[in-house]
Amino acid sequence: MVFSECCGQNPGAEYLEMLEFVKKFDTVTPLYRVFNEREHADKFYNGQVRVSTLEHCRNLENKQARDRKEGVAVVGMESSEQDTVTENVFRNSSYDTLSIQQPELPLVHLGNNTLKLENAYVICLSTAYNTYMKKVFGEFCIKIKNPAAFFYLLDAVMRRLELIADIQPGPIIYDNRVFLNLNVMSTLVGIGFYKEEKYAGENEYRVRLLPLMQDIEPIVVEILNMDNICEKMY
Repeated sequence: MVFSECCGQNPGAEYLEMLEFVKKFDTVTPLYRVFNEREHADKFYNGQVRVSTLEHCRNLENKQARDRKEGVAVVGMESSEQDTVTENVFRNSSYDTLSIQQPELPLVHLGNNTLKLENAYVICLSTAYNTYMKKVFGEFCIKIKNPAAFFYLLDAVMRRLELIADIQPGPIIYDNRVFLNLNVMSTLVGIGFYKEEKYAGENEYRVRLLPLMQDIEPIVVEILNMDNICEKMY
């Protein structure tokens, strides 16, 4: 699909910028957004996109999908020298909050080498729509045929509303949240993209959007021409 078609018109001066953005994700296969109500699926298809938050995901009513440890990680250390390095990072940070650049992550040190990403906007998608997804999340599925275009349009809308500083789409890794033998800073970048193996049936592909402020709530944004990049599967 030509990306200008996704926007409904030739983006003119923004065209090269768009191509530069989407080429980072042009190998991403189709993704799926699953709903338990037809009304919600129809709204997504028509461009009313609900963006959730990590904090909301920690408190979902759906117990099978709820993960109270969203955005939490333990940095495991194998030597006293590494412990010293980590503790110095914690000790020298203001208000027990860590921030790293590219992107900047607001992290809180909870003690015992445990870190928590306080909050972020998220959209939880899946690389597959199967029996498990249908049972846990619902039977109304939207197939995102062009994920790169979706990421671009979502990023553009959220930035225009001055809500985010960065967008990071990526697959969830199903493993424990204890990191060993990794540089501390590179470890922190992965926070929010690890979940326990019991959630592996979700085959999640997450879009994490780092907010410009931490006092955030789920929000609905309007994305035009979603029907050009999506398909109903019900």
